[in-house]
Amino acid sequence: MLSIRLSVFIVFLANISPILNTLGNAPNRVQNSIPLMQILTSRVLIEILFYFLVLLLVSLFQVLVSQRIFVSSFGKLTSEKYRFQGTFLIALLISLIFYFSNFVFLGNSSSALPNILLAGIGGFVAVSISGLLIISLWRKHFFNLALLVVVTIVFVIPKDTNLKAASPNVQPNIFVFGVDGLRPGVLQNYKIFAPSIADFVSESMQFNNAFTPLARTHASLTALLTSQYPMKSGVNFNLIDSSLVKMDLILPDILRRQGYLTFLGLNERRFSNIDENYGFQTVVGPKAGMGDFLMSGLSDIPVVNILCQFGFSKYVFPYVRSNRALLHSYQPEHFTSDIKSHLNASSSVSPVFSLIHFTEPHYPYWPVDKNNDALTNMTEESGNFRRYLQAVQVVDRSFNQLMSELNESGYLDNAVVILLSDHGESFEQDQWRFSGAQDSTHIEKGYGHGTTVAALEQSHIVLAMQQYKDGVSITEPKVISDLVSVVDVYPTLLSIAGYDIPAGIDGVNLLTIENRSENIGLKEKRTIPIETGFYAPALMNDVLNEWEVFMESFNAFEISTVGRVVLKREKALELIPSKELAVFDGDNMLVFPREHKGQFAPPILYNTKELTYRVASKEEDGEIVSAFCGYYWNQYLRTDVDNWCSDRTTR
Repeated sequence: MLSIRLSVFIVFLANISPILNTLGNAPNRVQNSIPLMQILTSRVLIEILFYFLVLLLVSLFQVLVSQRIFVSSFGKLTSEKYRFQGTFLIALLISLIFYFSNFVFLGNSSSALPNILLAGIGGFVAVSISGLLIISLWRKHFFNLALLVVVTIVFVIPKDTNLKAASPNVQPNIFVFGVDGLRPGVLQNYKIFAPSIADFVSESMQFNNAFTPLARTHASLTALLTSQYPMKSGVNFNLIDSSLVKMDLILPDILRRQGYLTFLGLNERRFSNIDENYGFQTVVGPKAGMGDFLMSGLSDIPVVNILCQFGFSKYVFPYVRSNRALLHSYQPEHFTSDIKSHLNASSSVSPVFSLIHFTEPHYPYWPVDKNNDALTNMTEESGNFRRYLQAVQVVDRSFNQLMSELNESGYLDNAVVILLSDHGESFEQDQWRFSGAQDSTHIEKGYGHGTTVAALEQSHIVLAMQQYKDGVSITEPKVISDLVSVVDVYPTLLSIAGYDIPAGIDGVNLLTIENRSENIGLKEKRTIPIETGFYAPALMNDVLNEWEVFMESFNAFEISTVGRVVLKREKALELIPSKELAVFDGDNMLVFPREHKGQFAPPILYNTKELTYRVASKEEDGEIVSAFCGYYWNQYLRTDVDNWCSDRTTR
């Protein structure tokens, strides 16, 4: 028994060696910043212990199988004292198989082993397996052979099942596809990476002047689902606790009460706290919570990557299965398969409302498509942008697959499909922000999204819509250049479904946007608010350092009672001065810069076409000033805004 325990312990260390390597190489400042007391006093600790228990059981299984193989195949050829050594060597061999399979079949390896060494190990493994198979067959140990096959050929992915045909409904099925960080320009300039999405948009009613009020996933999707701008919904930063969100008119709940089956599909849940509290009956995707953050570092190891190719992993590794955050274990087809399985299990009588959000193009721009040469002749694109385009290509295939399945299954016999992005993304060529410098005339660089209002590449989104009858689109392709917002999706969908649009929302019906006389909510010259989210100075550096961003933002968050990562309530108020607040009319933007060294700069009028700016004037810029104050006066308790708007006129 001592030999078994020792073998299990050593094999367990071999299986988790990448974790030990990662922890050993992590900067001390990051390790010391992790709120260990919060983890130790929360249910996350139980989940972490369960995770390592599973790995320990896997190691035990390896040793027991190895012992059975060795004793059955070589027991009569060796003395008793060598059985431990033989069992141990075979168990380690199986661990090496995990490493090698991870490298070959998943396209990458999280281990610290060099690729040349892995290739050598692979040759050794192949010869060893062949020998064991021959011996097992020769000695007629078919049970041993079966066990060996199960252990070594774990990379086999289960086949997808066809969707169940959906019966036509009077109410249309509603499918909203979100693509994280998809820039509209990609569909025009880099169509080769997104042919299916680009074709869908070109055949749609597309809005080429659409924006999100806050370029963060949680805030943008909440604006879609509530038709409320951030200052009204309460989601003015990412990861706001759902208990603080205004949800009395939430779209999924309205549709659910009208007989719709509502579900949310997410392949990564670290960037938003949208869940069943938003009116969704079901969430398809990985489990959400602090464990998601921790497991992204603990679970990217070969043994877990391989086991996650099986469907049972959703129960054993709930944070890992179908989670894009787990770089090497994530397979896009798993997420689409989970979506199809849910639709297959849904009632064929009730209509469906679904929001399916693909996170792939979001930083760190994974997974990349390594099997094409589309970038071969593109020498000017930077490393990040190149990986971003490849991730877009992965999403494009998933979107095409799901649309084909929906059509073949009958869900498009009566349906409306909207494709949008939650926000854009800034890269090296378009990083701008307004500084809080005293002269109010200084613009500096900034990365990502939600960091500045000046870079419209961050808030400009894709928005396209098609209606289907009998599997065929009945939408006349057109391009609409009116200024619209993601909050407009909500009333548009209610109108298509035949329901009244409630009062008090911020959005307008997109179907009536060309006939302004029928749309009393839309002005001749529309304005929309745009604001930034959480401010991390490290995002403004010329070179992005994710560790520095992590360090600057981590202390603002905590673990809630249900195990979710949420922004601290007191921090939400403290961070308000770090916001840039703006109103945009398509040509001009009135901007209140963020606080800089305890001081606010005067508001700026920024011409988005000519890229010029000046100090704003109440007299010269009365119309846009009035619009700005209509959105922000007495909303955020910022003294610079409230003093400026104290004598405001109504919007």
